[in-house]
Amino acid sequence: MRLHYIDWLRVSAFAIVILYHSSVAFFPDLAWLVRLRGCDFSG
Repeated sequence: MRLHYIDWLRVSAFAIVILYHSSVAFFPDLAWLVRLRGCDFSG
């Protein structure tokens, strides 16, 4: 049980790192989406 939990934690941490790097790679698109969403929420 504990080993399975550690493996799941490792896999999720690895996925977070991959998502973070892909977000940095596509930062202009991400910033544009965030700005668009901010306008939607404020409006």
